[in-house]
Amino acid sequence: MSKRYAKGERLRHEDVNRLLELADAVRSLRGDTFIHVEETPQGRRVSLDIDAVALRIPKRHLGFWARLTASAADGDRWTYTFVEVAKKTVGYGGWAVVAGGLTGTARNTAEDPTGDYAAVPTNTVVWMRRADISGDSEFWFTSYTELPDGTEANQVLVWNNTDKVWEAGRVKAY
Repeated sequence: MSKRYAKGERLRHEDVNRLLELADAVRSLRGDTFIHVEETPQGRRVSLDIDAVALRIPKRHLGFWARLTASAADGDRWTYTFVEVAKKTVGYGGWAVVAGGLTGTARNTAEDPTGDYAAVPTNTVVWMRRADISGDSEFWFTSYTELPDGTEANQVLVWNNTDKVWEAGRVKAY
């Protein structure tokens, strides 16, 4: 998990080193000049063109792909561990763990209002989002599973106009 620093708070040595390594790696990979890492008598110094950086940073705050690696009961709901993945080949499969990617614990928004869902299977790939709350981060995804009573979660109520009743129906893919 990442640490969020308050304005004026001193950075931890390991975080500064990681930032410098990542800045240098991005500069090397992209050949961009918006990141400058230089050695000085006082140590390494990084300078950034903030406007150029903003255009190049992945919009991870919009979400990212993650593979669920385990689930654990949390009362009548579940928590899930995950690793960030990226698609490497076309078609089914082809997901690879992102080196240095995000990892952590997440929750399923489908379970938020009710704990009536079975755990999402391990190795399921989901679209993960980060929710920032008062300086902390939580990770959330949405995945509907089979309900504990065996009812399929992708069923919906459909109005039967002939009999004037609601009936269980399936979601249709268009």
